[in-house]
Amino acid sequence: MCAIFGFYLNRELNINDINLGKKALKMLEHRGPDDSGIWFNKKKGIFFGHNRLSIIDTSHLNKQPMSYNGTTLTFNGEIYNFKEIKKKFENKFPKFKTLGDTEVLLKLFHFNEKKTLDYLDGMFAFACFKDKKLFLAVDHFGEKPLYYAKLKDGIYFSSEAKPLIKLLKLSLTNDKKLKTEFTLFGYINSPNTIYQNLFKLEPAHYIECTTQDKKIRLNKKKYWTVKSRSFSSGAIQPIGKDKIENIREILLTSIKSRMISDVPIGLFMSSGIDSILIASLIKKELNQNIDTYTVKFNSKKVHDESTYAKRIAKHLGLNHTIISSDYKKNYNLDNLLELYSLDPNDNLTIFSIFAMSQLARKNIKVA
Repeated sequence: MCAIFGFYLNRELNINDINLGKKALKMLEHRGPDDSGIWFNKKKGIFFGHNRLSIIDTSHLNKQPMSYNGTTLTFNGEIYNFKEIKKKFENKFPKFKTLGDTEVLLKLFHFNEKKTLDYLDGMFAFACFKDKKLFLAVDHFGEKPLYYAKLKDGIYFSSEAKPLIKLLKLSLTNDKKLKTEFTLFGYINSPNTIYQNLFKLEPAHYIECTTQDKKIRLNKKKYWTVKSRSFSSGAIQPIGKDKIENIREILLTSIKSRMISDVPIGLFMSSGIDSILIASLIKKELNQNIDTYTVKFNSKKVHDESTYAKRIAKHLGLNHTIISSDYKKNYNLDNLLELYSLDPNDNLTIFSIFAMSQLARKNIKVA
């Protein structure tokens, strides 16, 4: 994952604004340890910052924020079909200087603007600035988060909530409905958060930010929705071979696109059917080996899946690593809130993911 941070203000930037942006990037450097960059235009009141985790085309040419003919992009995520997009527009776009997806997204937006979203298959949160207009967008299912704060002087955005909360000194809300929502579900549903003036951009949404009468105007729209499906009543019918084959092909296409990487890649594997199915398809259908990782929990308070996961990895002939997790050491409310960047969430699986990530990072860069 990478980190993006920025703001668009209704006034010219000053040195304090630039320093705030740099402080935010410092708070987000864990998301992008490979490189960091900033871009700003004082007169136009715009600042972009980026921390990079290099995965595709790790050369310095892919440094962000990236600009082309007056359009500037800062981008977190991965565009799975960037090669297909590149081929589709190869006669319309100027010659590419890089082999990655960032330049493809930048030029696609430069020539298509919000229609860009019609072409994308991926997980992403990005910001583009062109012609005095800021454009923010997140992917179809909201895999990559994007928080934004609306204040009197403009809009601020970030991959995580913490920099916005701390640097803008945002206060907790007194909205009882949101507190009840958290008690019921264990999280606050987007676009709301538990903080005043702080929001999270919903899945499949974009925001256009423009200036009018020295005020930043926001226009938020949904660009995609899941197609409705109707199911016949009565007894459940078995799935035919043709449909099973169709599901298999969809899975293989999806997995292959997510394995495009110029750095080592691995798989976090539980004993559940999803990760085991992915491991099986990679080994048996794609004929590739992949390192697998599972956390072992010694405490009876947590369900341990490591024994069964180890058996599956051995059956498939995959190199498997079991990671020991100290329940008492890692599991407390302070750690939980910090891992969620001060955005309350009661999903404890983040502890096991964090434990796996810490150890797996020594051998792989993508999971």
